[in-house]
Amino acid sequence: MPTPPIAKLQKAVRDLYGCDSVFVECVTVVEIVGDRTVWTGLVCIFDLVDYSRTTRAYAWMDDGEDGERPIVALHVPPIDSPRAAVRAKGGHGKRPG
Repeated sequence: MPTPPIAKLQKAVRDLYGCDSVFVECVTVVEIVGDRTVWTGLVCIFDLVDYSRTTRAYAWMDDGEDGERPIVALHVPPIDSPRAAVRAKGGHGKRPG
């Protein structure tokens, strides 16, 4: 699995939420529905700088119809993990495992 473009994901965080972020790590998320893998990818975790709503965000690249685009989800209920972020944002549409 290729390494996600960290700088591009950080720019997406900044553009969407108006704050800087610090890269923490990338984790592999495997989304399984029934007995089928429907999405596999790397989700990057960022700590947010001076953002009042939460201290963390999750971001990954999505293979959309118009090419790759960044997806960002804030760590706010019900999103409490990289896997929950993928589920909430429907990130398992175009990248089958």
